[in-house]
Amino acid sequence: MTDNPDSFNIHLYYNSDYEKKVAEGSPDSWIEVAIVANGIDICGDPEKKQGLTGYACGIQFDLLDVVESISSGEKGVIEFEFGPDWVVFEPKNEDTVRVYKSTTYSGIDDAKERLEIDPSTVVSKKSIRTEAINTVCSFIEHIVDINPEIRTQETVSELREQLEEMR
Repeated sequence: MTDNPDSFNIHLYYNSDYEKKVAEGSPDSWIEVAIVANGIDICGDPEKKQGLTGYACGIQFDLLDVVESISSGEKGVIEFEFGPDWVVFEPKNEDTVRVYKSTTYSGIDDAKERLEIDPSTVVSKKSIRTEAINTVCSFIEHIVDINPEIRTQETVSELREQLEEMR
């Protein structure tokens, strides 16, 4: 995906170990994720194809949960287990959301507890919703391309159902 100003982009990075596990029937292993908003690297480094690490399916469910949360005016959080680190989506008003990385758990709720190096920016709810849904769709397509039988696995079925409810 291309990072443009006034945009929100999610990059998923799969390595050969992950794809081997998917081929064996296990889609919920570690992947890396980079998030770029308005040209600011919120987490990860897309140029180096590096990101924060978390469980693949868990991240997809978190993305859909974030869409639901911000749609109802509530804060949404993606937790990256290996770190840990958090990317937080905090509604500012009806149309926009502050997106920020928090390296500290207390920084999720208290801006004074965030580190100076933790980036943030404001993007539209619409951009987040569109990109999150597209990312989850692409994820499902990718793992089903590797292993078509995975489509009926319980976790993947639940992810597909939740995605369909959002469309």
